[in-house]
Amino acid sequence: MTILLTCLMLVLQGEKEINLARCQNARVSVSSVNGDQEMASPYCGVRNLFDGGSHMVNGINYSYWLTQPGNDRPWARVRFIAPVRVSRVVIDLVEQYDPEWVLVEVRTGETTTEHGPFKATVPRTVVEFPRTMEDVREIRIVFIRVAGNGLTRVDEIAVMGPGARESLTEPKIDVDEGELRRVAARTVREYLQSRYTQGVLEKTDEGWSYVIRVDGKEVLKIVLDSDAVPLRIIHTEAGHEQKPGEVEAKR
Repeated sequence: MTILLTCLMLVLQGEKEINLARCQNARVSVSSVNGDQEMASPYCGVRNLFDGGSHMVNGINYSYWLTQPGNDRPWARVRFIAPVRVSRVVIDLVEQYDPEWVLVEVRTGETTTEHGPFKATVPRTVVEFPRTMEDVREIRIVFIRVAGNGLTRVDEIAVMGPGARESLTEPKIDVDEGELRRVAARTVREYLQSRYTQGVLEKTDEGWSYVIRVDGKEVLKIVLDSDAVPLRIIHTEAGHEQKPGEVEAKR
């Protein structure tokens, strides 16, 4: 009897449910991040959805994902490298920024099924499947807004299913082309900021010039009239100038 009970306890322990989105097997992504930030943003990026409710930055708890405004169907996605079993999806929301409806899409192999949409409830919306979903490769949660400014905030997402608690970790981001472009643009900005000195405003006959120099050498000049309207952008290093808004630079 003792051996039987011990075996039963081990089986039950092995079947404990965890947030599968926090496993090394998971890759997470979202449709957008407020301010057109990268998905890895520590302030309102995708990892904040799977941090257990605590993510301190400079003494402030940024434990939520915030979307770009004007998007009435933002989504969050969890993709699994190896298939998993999922019993339910738990979503923590906050008033004012909550959607009206929640739709959960489940991909098993080559088949995708929709569950809902369900009426969203604050502070927690639970989408319980009629039975445990087998061979799940991807969960995509769509947040549907009917009214408002389209700014959606989600505090936490848990994709629940059997797994080992010791496997819990910070999820990896499922990088796409848009994320690569955002990271590249940030890297360029940081490089330029580290290389260029702060611009100097100088009075001219036309109005003003904002001049940027490197090691005392002028590399970029923005010419403005007396009403602060940009007239020309002069790329001294490249030897050309253009008008603001022009795509093709003129020699």
